[in-house]
Order: sequence, then C-alpha cells, then structure tokens
Amino acid sequence: GGDGPGPVVANEELEITGNGERGGGIVVVVEDGVSRGGIPAQTEDWTLWWRHRGPALLDLGRVLRSPSTGSVADATSTGISPAEQVLEAAARNPGDQELAGPALLAFARAATRPAAVLEAAMPHLASRDKETASAAVLAIGIGGGVGAIPHLIHILTDDKEGRKLAGGRRKVDDRLRGDAAWALGIAGRRLPDSALTRGVTHALWIAVNAGDSKNDAVPAACVAALSMTRPPDPLHWAGLLIELAKDRRAEDGIRAQAPGAVARLLVEGDRPPGAVD
Repeated sequence: GGDGPGPVVANEELEITGNGERGGGIVVVVEDGVSRGGIPAQTEDWTLWWRHRGPALLDLGRVLRSPSTGSVADATSTGISPAEQVLEAAARNPGDQELAGPALLAFARAATRPAAVLEAAMPHLASRDKETASAAVLAIGIGGGVGAIPHLIHILTDDKEGRKLAGGRRKVDDRLRGDAAWALGIAGRRLPDSALTRGVTHALWIAVNAGDSKNDAVPAACVAALSMTRPPDPLHWAGLLIELAKDRRAEDGIRAQAPGAVARLLVEGDRPPGAVD
C-alpha cells in the first residue's frame, strides 16, 4: 500500500544537510539496505534494530546517575548542562560504536569545553569502524578549538604522528584524510587569530598539491575546505584557485571544486566577483 516509504535502493546516495558544514551536507551511502553505521534503511528492519539499540538510546544517562539520587548531576553544581553530560558520556563509551559516532558529533556541537571534546574524540580516531573514526575527526574540527589543529594536520598529511593517531596503520585511509580536510575547514573559520587561520589555509593548499593520495578525493576536499577557513587574504587564495581551475594537468575532480571555492572566498571576504579577473 501507500502507507509507508518505498524501499531504499542499494548504493543510493542520500544527502543530509547539516548547517552548511562539510560543504553544505553530509552524504550517507546506503548499501544493501543498511546505511553506514549499521542503521537499517528498510522500514521493516527498524523493529529488530530498535529492539537491540532502543534501550541504550533511551537511557543515555545511566552512566551519570548518582548512586544516592539516581539522577544526572545538577547543572548548577557542575556548570555543565544535563544534555551535555549525557552526550559526553555516550561519546566516551567505547562499547557501542554505533552510538559513539552520532554522540560525538552532537557533543561537539553542544559542548562548551574544547578540551573535553578532544579527550572524548581522540581515542575514536583509531576505531576500526570507519564511520566512528570519521565522526571523531569531524567532531574534533567542530568542537576541539585551537587544540584540534595539529591533530587534524597530522591526519591530513599522513605523517608518522597521523598514522599513530589512526591506530598505528601504515597509511592513514584517504577517506579519513578527506574528513580531516573538512574538519580543518570547519575549525579554521572559528579560529580567533588570523595567523592561525593563515596557517591552516597553507596546510590545506600544500595537501592540494602533494599528489600523495590514491585518487582526487583528498585534494578536492582540501580545495573546498580552504574556502571555508575565511582567510585574511581571500584575493590571494582566489587567484591561486583560479589558476588551478585553468590547469588542464590537474585532475578534473580537483578543478571542479575550484569555481565554487573562489565564489565562497570572495563572498565571505566581502569582495565583489569583479575584483578578480
């Protein structure tokens, strides 16, 4: 009948827009009826999934309950809202990977303590669950403050420290590196110091030209992320990106990101498009 949604086609890509971050949306890929992260895509699968996961979702505050009162700690005594306490507890729980990723992102958005976000997210960078590791990288960019920048650059550049953060792998996965680029773009636009912002922008530009990834996904993400940082010299970066767009030696996927990045740089830098030929 027409009472419920139709079936989800395997490998169909669905875009979920999230406050303009990560380039305006986060793509969730549905494969064989199950979205990344193990959440069922088919309506009829939700009953079984909820039977196993529902209690945890409904009882996030269980680890915060005081033995004497059985309640979440009072915000007046901790200075931290109950919602933030619950999200932090879920984000720090290594026993439920399906819940950890969404909780990390929600905690990063709600948190008022960058150090707590870093402490909660850093261990998950080494997770074997790619969704959880990706969420950890993005959470660090969203809520980790200035302290997030070195860690994200290590992941992006796939250096010795980045590989250690990613669980001691011989190479940081390109997907995680791309997520680090997006996270740097998010973090860069929130930095209090123009010198720090310039440093992040330079790191992204170096990664654009490094040529050390299996495909164009990492440098393409760096181009888009560069435009998100709100650098103090947008005309300079717009000029470099225009030259990149003209360079037929560059990969098409990288060049394709350049026009949109130029537009964003100029608009957010309060420069009219005619300011650059």
